[in-house]
Amino acid sequence: MKSPEHDQLLKEILADRNLGSLKQSSLGSGLAALRETREARQIRRLAALAIVPALVFLVILASQVFQFQRSAKRSFQPRDTLSQPQGSSVKMITDEELFALFPNRSMALVGKPGHQELVFLDQRRSTRARTQ
Repeated sequence: MKSPEHDQLLKEILADRNLGSLKQSSLGSGLAALRETREARQIRRLAALAIVPALVFLVILASQVFQFQRSAKRSFQPRDTLSQPQGSSVKMITDEELFALFPNRSMALVGKPGHQELVFLDQRRSTRARTQ
C-alpha cells in the first residue's frame, strides 16, 4: 500500500502552515465562481422578462397590420356595377343606353370599370368651326 515516501509527503503537506491561506484562496475562488454563475443567471432572467413583452407587442402589432391589410383589400376591390346612391335623383344608365343617346357616332368607353370615360372616335367639327 502506502509507501513511506507518500506518508512523509502527506505529513509535510498537512503540517504546512500555509494550508490556511490555501483554504482561503480556494474558498474565495469558489465563491467568486458561484457569484458569476448567479449573476449570469439573473441577467438571463431579466433578458427573458424584457423580451416577452416585446414579443407580445410585436405579435399584436403584426395581427393589427394583417387585419388592416385584409380590410383594405376588401374595401378597394373594383365593382362590376355601380350602385345608385341612396336618396339621389340621378338615374344610372347602362353602356348600351349611353351609346343609344349618340346614334351614328363612333365612340368607346376607355378605362377600368367604374372609372371609364366616354371617348368619341369620329372627327366632327366643333360648333365654333362650323359657324366660321
